[in-house]
Amino acid sequence: GRGGGLGRGGSGGESGGSRRALHSGLDWLVRHRTRDGVWKGLPVDRHRDPSTIPERGGDVGQTGLALLCFLCAGEGPEQEGPYQAVVRGARDWLVERVGAGDFGRPRFNHLSSYYERAIGTLALSEWLQRSPKDEQVREAVVRCVAYLSASRDPALGGWRYQARGGSDTSVTSWVVLSLKSAEHAGVEVLPENFEGARLWLERVTNLETGTTGYVARGDGRENRAMAATGLFLRTLLGEEVGSPVNRRAAGHVERIRVMGRPGQVTNLYEVYYGALAMYQVGGRAWRRFNPKVRDALVQLQGTQGCERGGWLGDSWVSEPVAATCFAILTLETYYRYLPHREELQAAPAEAALEEASALLNELEESAAAGEAQDPGRILAAQASFGRALRLLAGGPDWDLAVEARLGLAQLAAREGDVAGALRELEAAKGLVPEGELPPGNLSERERSLLLVAALQGAEAALGVARGVLGREVAEPSERQAALREVLRARAELVERAARTPLDARGRETIQDLLSALDAAGSVLIEAADRDELIETELARLRASPRRAQLNEGERRLVLLLVQRAHQRYQQARDERSQARFLQAEGDREALIELDPLARGAPAERARVEPALVSVELGRASALVALERQAEALFALEACRKTYALGGVRSELELLERALLLRVVRPLAQLSPERRARLEALLSAAPGESLSGGEQLDWAELLLLRGEALEAARRYQALLRGGSLGALRVQALLGCARAQRLAGEPEAAWAALQELSAAEGARLDVLEERCRILRARGQEEAAIGEYVLALGALEHEDDSAWWRLAEDLARTYVEAKRYREARTFLEGLRSRDREFGSDPQRRARFLKLMREVDLLAARAD
Repeated sequence: GRGGGLGRGGSGGESGGSRRALHSGLDWLVRHRTRDGVWKGLPVDRHRDPSTIPERGGDVGQTGLALLCFLCAGEGPEQEGPYQAVVRGARDWLVERVGAGDFGRPRFNHLSSYYERAIGTLALSEWLQRSPKDEQVREAVVRCVAYLSASRDPALGGWRYQARGGSDTSVTSWVVLSLKSAEHAGVEVLPENFEGARLWLERVTNLETGTTGYVARGDGRENRAMAATGLFLRTLLGEEVGSPVNRRAAGHVERIRVMGRPGQVTNLYEVYYGALAMYQVGGRAWRRFNPKVRDALVQLQGTQGCERGGWLGDSWVSEPVAATCFAILTLETYYRYLPHREELQAAPAEAALEEASALLNELEESAAAGEAQDPGRILAAQASFGRALRLLAGGPDWDLAVEARLGLAQLAAREGDVAGALRELEAAKGLVPEGELPPGNLSERERSLLLVAALQGAEAALGVARGVLGREVAEPSERQAALREVLRARAELVERAARTPLDARGRETIQDLLSALDAAGSVLIEAADRDELIETELARLRASPRRAQLNEGERRLVLLLVQRAHQRYQQARDERSQARFLQAEGDREALIELDPLARGAPAERARVEPALVSVELGRASALVALERQAEALFALEACRKTYALGGVRSELELLERALLLRVVRPLAQLSPERRARLEALLSAAPGESLSGGEQLDWAELLLLRGEALEAARRYQALLRGGSLGALRVQALLGCARAQRLAGEPEAAWAALQELSAAEGARLDVLEERCRILRARGQEEAAIGEYVLALGALEHEDDSAWWRLAEDLARTYVEAKRYREARTFLEGLRSRDREFGSDPQRRARFLKLMREVDLLAARAD
């Protein structure tokens, strides 16, 4: 083992995504321990429910695999870190169970206790390598090695399910791996163990094809997993990786691809040994193999609820703890084993590339340590990358050329030349042949560099704005130019930040810069003559042909028109001024002509749509004040059909209900049924003798009017009367809703507690219970309820399922779990791009996705 690997990034090593997936996987393991602090197999079909995690006990195999995951991530006994208590507890538990070296006759996957014995030995041996003075562990490893040595089949050379009872390639590989690790830790291992393993491999390997059998040569189980296992074992036992049989085996193994569906990998065992083997092969084969496996595992990691950070497996690795461990260990390949390929002569281009990568790693390490950059080392790295590119020009190894370009981009970015770095990235993309996938870190680096460029542009725009505002006298044209630059820089920064993963410090930096841009923009707008700016831009708009997308002047005009229209509608409402209303209508018509929703970029639409909805609501309020209620109703209905209302839906509905109650008769625009119902309800007085159903309708009408407290009192009076019969559940539910809307969530919760368990299982009750939990600030509990309900409705009620899914997404947002909200929304879009064939729902979901992107970028 070791604490680093070939290529810190790039196609040959880790990526930012794989690092995040690795740490998320370790967190999943921490959450899924038993109370003894170790790991035990979870039910495959019920592991989503945390209550199914076994409370006590542990399995040697799962605990050994999990401990290996932490050790290989650098969370060893001598390192300070958040997992120190976790690894110490697993170490103590394994040591206690060693016994005579048999780990108490464990069982693993109902197959062979020797898998568990080998894995337990391997975990303790890796611990001993990192803590050689731990005598307890050393004694335990000595016992394990002796037990495994005595269990080898002397005739066949390897190990299988019983002591001295046969041999197979899979069990043998784990035992040899554990014995090699023990030997590296300073524990004596008899040479005949390794010699026996070599004889077994010769027995089951086809030298002509490079394949390896499971229990015999040509046994029908000569698959890629066994080819990878055989290749890795031979190199581990000292055979040259470039031997003819190993080259043939590598040809089989490099075709391994991660197979599965979202959250599940069906060939984890094959992928795990494939990564170990191909890392030994190295070179171009490894650089092609690694990103495809690495990035696929990252994509298939669980992201929601109990599955967040874990993987689901199948076939040989179906149990969730083992599946997660195998995935993590695969992502840790670069940290675990030194490659046995020093005797191979690298091609000149590859040698130049590795020399440049080593120099780049040294630069990164010195920068992380706060040391000054060595100009000579930067020049040497640039020269090596350039030499590699010249040697690779026109050849088939495009992936190596891409890596060289990425190295040059990284060097340019380190020197502050963001434009040069972006040019290198464009050149790298141009090297990828049609039909081939570019390395996963290519787009990741491009996003990061574009964000850096946006940050630099925002700081420059802010500097210009402050310079203009700092002068006592500035020309209007200067203020307008500064305002244009501030608005452009702000829009680009928001868009780039929404597309780039950020840590807390990065989010804080961007939020501070956005606040400064907003402040400068507001002052510039106030300092400028807004009406003059609008007229100037309108004249320019009329004089130029309309384009498919908004230009900078049109974006600025949209912002100014929204501000002025909203202000004029407010004045029309407050002053009951028809003249102000007509002025605002002119601004609204100009906005309709600009059509910012259709012509703006996605990030722009996410910002503009709420502002346009606000203008429409202001217009409806002004129409009400001008006694034009029917037009106001039509305006609200048009708003509902045009926009994804998001957070202002409740405001629109309250205004609409208030209007309906004010204009009951005569209003031909209402349907006869709706008009008859409202007329009947409004004509009935509360003191009249009404039936229970009519009284419930009256309470519902009070809610429609916005009189939540009065509605709650009426519901309570009905419930005290005790004569509701079958309507009792509806009354309790209405009472809870009214009290919640009245700002009394605790009283609302108490009302729901009056329902029986069967009544509480109703869908409308569950939805109200979740809304009350959200009103009480218990978003996490609401999320749990929604998840369970979605599972129950999966194949029962599609409309209700989508309604709950929308509520769950908004609850994630309320809980400020923006990344999970985005992942959940992406999952819904993958499930059905039309979101249940409802255009309005689709528009709401897409709007919410844009809101979540912005919130995630701005979150602290």
